[in-house]
Amino acid sequence: MPLESSGERPLKEFQHVLAKLGIFLHNYSTGECFTNQLWQDLGYSEEHMFQSQWLQLLHPEDREKATAAMESIRAGHTDRFDLIYRVKSREGDFRWIYNSGTFLSREKNGEPALYLGADRDITEFKETENRLSEALVTAEERTRELEALLTVGKSVTSVLDLNEAVKIILKQAGQIIPYDTAAVQLIEEGRLVTEGTRSRCGTSGTTRCISLTENSPQYRIISKGRPCILEKRVQDSPDQSSASPGSWMGIPLKINDSVLGLLSFNSDKAKTFTPNHMRIASGFADFMAIAVNNSRNHERMVQMATTDPLTGVGNRRWFFKNGEKLFQLARRKGWHVSILMLDLDNFKDINDRFSHDMGDVILRLTADLFSRQVRDSDLLCRYGGEEFCIFLPESELSTAEWIAKRIHNSLKNLSLSSIDRSITVSIGIKCCIPGRTCGFDQLISQADKALYRAKQEGKNCTINC
Repeated sequence: MPLESSGERPLKEFQHVLAKLGIFLHNYSTGECFTNQLWQDLGYSEEHMFQSQWLQLLHPEDREKATAAMESIRAGHTDRFDLIYRVKSREGDFRWIYNSGTFLSREKNGEPALYLGADRDITEFKETENRLSEALVTAEERTRELEALLTVGKSVTSVLDLNEAVKIILKQAGQIIPYDTAAVQLIEEGRLVTEGTRSRCGTSGTTRCISLTENSPQYRIISKGRPCILEKRVQDSPDQSSASPGSWMGIPLKINDSVLGLLSFNSDKAKTFTPNHMRIASGFADFMAIAVNNSRNHERMVQMATTDPLTGVGNRRWFFKNGEKLFQLARRKGWHVSILMLDLDNFKDINDRFSHDMGDVILRLTADLFSRQVRDSDLLCRYGGEEFCIFLPESELSTAEWIAKRIHNSLKNLSLSSIDRSITVSIGIKCCIPGRTCGFDQLISQADKALYRAKQEGKNCTINC
């Protein structure tokens, strides 16, 4: 592009104004060019713009696409150049540039010749765009956190089974916290007992107990009631479950000021937990503590509703509910069942002579003795007053008589220095294969009649109906 003398002065004046606007001109045939103010601000002269030297100033990640765009133009596919890229300034920092222009002419062989383009520094725009993108990512992460915590919150209010609550909470936590293994441990008699574990792939581990020694990280977290992140070494993983370096995080499970246990996360290899992970984990720990507390309250309520408060054995309501189920199962299967009705002999006289407090002591002692003579499958309840009832599923008369004999023999070894008499019991037994004409109530009634006969025949004996 020869610059004639007659046009040199006005062209230079235009160049000065156009350069401020970001416009530049580059003749690839002659090498002539004039830069714009932007390139001058970046510290570059016309020499840096010569031919394709400007490509070497681009960010390595952008250089390939700029080169590809120029190759497309040289191949004659287009005359337009429209690209956003980063340019390294003479100071060493990168600026975002939007370059838009067109080749106005080509050589006879088709090579591009005269290029007219405009540059715009859009660094501030890109930085704002990046901040908005980061804010969007952060908002999406917060949304996922809230959704996971909302799922956990709903589960805590609807699931009373602690094992199920542990599974749900550890699974939801795994969607937010990059752990390899996680565990819920509860304090029991100075130890941490594992209630549940989960690995990244969803498998569960075995139940373990950990002693709470004063130099252990678990003890420090529980005693101070504050979460902690530790960088592990190969030889000392805090939860003793991994031999590889990484990160370990423990969060106390707190209800009010009481610490119930620990929610811990283990990360292997080079992954490290962050304060943000600890913040999120604390939310899961709060729900885990609520689940533990709800489960324990539910267990206490169930125990109160089904257990005799004085003796600790089942109450009458519990006995009828579970006994009826077993009775109906035996009816369908054609199995024998047996009922033992037991009544402590001369109990009114004991209350009158030695006080009702002593009577309560004897009731507790005999209830404990009865419970140790029956099998795990049998049902024992305090039927009322000094009367107890035992239901034996899948048991013939010989089994019932054998258990009655065990009870009589065990009472012989029960002696109380505060009273001057031995404790004995009368027992009535009824055994049958449940049929259409025989119900659970009738079975109990028959055993009660046998008990009455045992009382009539001298007490401290067993009568079969």
